[in-house]
Amino acid sequence: MQAVATTMGDAVHLIDPKNLPFKSNIQEVYAVTSEMRDGSLQKLFQFTYKEKSLTGVDRQYINFTVTNVDHNPLVNYKFKDSQDFSGEIKNVGLSFMNPLYFRAMTPDKGFAYSYYYYDAAGKRIYQISTRANEFYTYYNGYVYQIGYQLNGDQQEAQEKMVAIAREFIPHINSANAK
Repeated sequence: MQAVATTMGDAVHLIDPKNLPFKSNIQEVYAVTSEMRDGSLQKLFQFTYKEKSLTGVDRQYINFTVTNVDHNPLVNYKFKDSQDFSGEIKNVGLSFMNPLYFRAMTPDKGFAYSYYYYDAAGKRIYQISTRANEFYTYYNGYVYQIGYQLNGDQQEAQEKMVAIAREFIPHINSANAK
C-alpha cells in the first residue's frame, strides 16, 4: 500500500489501520488501468481495509477508490450545504469549497456498489457488486469513491467515516496538504 501511495504523490494519505473503527486484519491495494475511447489511459487504485473472520467472511470493510480523470464529472451536481437530494444523497463537505457527497445504504434501496476482490484460493481478482454506504468527491484531477460497511450505530459510523475520508483525501484546508 505504501509503495503505491508514494507513487501517487499528494493524491492520497493512507489511513493508519489503528485509526479505523474496526480491527483491520487485511490491507490490500488493487491497480486497474483502462483504455478510454479516445485512447487515453485511466488509472484506478483501490485501497482496501478489511476485518475478516476466521472463516474468511468479510465482517467490516472500507474501500478507498481513486481514479484519475480529465475533468470533474461531479461538476453538474448542484447540492447546497448538507441538504438531502430526494433523501438519498447529501453533501457533508470535504472542505469549504469542495463537496463530499454521501449516500447511505438503506434496507429498502439496493444501490449497487462495485469493488475489486482477490480470491486467494482461485488466484483471481473479481469485481464484486453489493450494497454499501458511499462517499464521492472530486479533487485535483481525481475522483474519490469510498465504500464501507461497518457494524454498530450507523449515524456514529457515518461521523467517523467523514473524518476518515477527510484524512485520506488531501485537500486545501487539510493538515495533510503539503
